[in-house]
Amino acid sequence: MSLIKINQLAGVEKKVTKKAKHILRASKIGWMHFYQPEEPYRYIFHHLPKCGGTSAFDAFTHWFICLKDYPPPWGDEDKPQAYQRFCQNPKNLKKLHHYYILCGHYHVPGSFLFERYPQCLQDNRYRLITFIRHPLKVQLSLHYYELRNQRIDSQESFEKHLLQRKNYLASVLPCDESNYQEILNRYFFIGIVEEFQESFDRLANLLNKPRIKLDILNKSPRKEKKLSQEFISEFEEINHLDYQIYNHVKMLDHQNDL
Repeated sequence: MSLIKINQLAGVEKKVTKKAKHILRASKIGWMHFYQPEEPYRYIFHHLPKCGGTSAFDAFTHWFICLKDYPPPWGDEDKPQAYQRFCQNPKNLKKLHHYYILCGHYHVPGSFLFERYPQCLQDNRYRLITFIRHPLKVQLSLHYYELRNQRIDSQESFEKHLLQRKNYLASVLPCDESNYQEILNRYFFIGIVEEFQESFDRLANLLNKPRIKLDILNKSPRKEKKLSQEFISEFEEINHLDYQIYNHVKMLDHQNDL
């Protein structure tokens, strides 16, 4: 058997094992809460791409029944029709129990959080949770993801490609210079990927849940490239809003630690 085939089978086995664990955890959580009174809050995980969402989802299965609310894969042949159906059929938030957490991307027009579930931004009963990543690191992760999936030209300059996409974090939240603080302050909790374990420990305390040792999943191997200080300075200038967003979240975290 070829090495490629062995790796493929190992990948399938790993996915099946993870899925089985999630199902068993969901059954346990369902039975545990069956006879308990309803609590007032409902939870939504805004999974920002390349911000540790796969690891966060796995961790949430220890605390909640995770309901997936993701759009169809972009590779589908009927992509426009499938995506339109997704946008036109949001989940019924009234059917969420307090031990559920709704998980989705909500990062492109038509399925932004404020479009899909406007009530969750207006009603404090809905607790929004997300994780954010350093602007340069998230762009690097996106670059390698797109390169691996042949979505960009591998011959194109590495640094040139990183400078083409401006303020990625602002685009997926979405927000601008005038309202980014207001948007961020609507979230019940925003963790930081660079402090992933510490962030999840703080979230556990807020939710009165047991602490979890995180498994870092979906981490792709790659060869790091050295970036010049000139490039970093230009990147920071072009992505000024993303750095404001990231620094604001870090400031909020610091205040919570006091």
